[in-house]
Amino acid sequence: MKILNNNRIFNPFVYTISHSLLVLRSSRDLYPEEDTNIDLYFSDVVYMAIRPEFKGLLVEEDNSENTRDLLDRYAFGRVYHKVFRLLSGGEQYIIIARDAFVDTNKLDAMELDYDLHIAKGPEVP
Repeated sequence: MKILNNNRIFNPFVYTISHSLLVLRSSRDLYPEEDTNIDLYFSDVVYMAIRPEFKGLLVEEDNSENTRDLLDRYAFGRVYHKVFRLLSGGEQYIIIARDAFVDTNKLDAMELDYDLHIAKGPEVP
């Protein structure tokens, strides 16, 4: 399932150990013709192999059979986690998290909407 496909530049914006929250941001400051940031939230992150900058980004949830090995190795039995594949510049990167969603906003350069994450975060079954 495709989460995001965008040609803008994305950078890791924040990672909090306490909440295992990762946000990749494409800042509106880099694009004078754009008036919104694009934030990609990953909740309850247990593993990430990413780079400091993505020039163009495709993010998909990987539901293939080979994800079981990754989940067994890094999610330590957490049954609600998913493998997300990030494709950029012909390279592949991986994030294992409980959920991911995209938000567009007009926040200032150093602002983050934590309430949004809590409101849209994964529901506990």
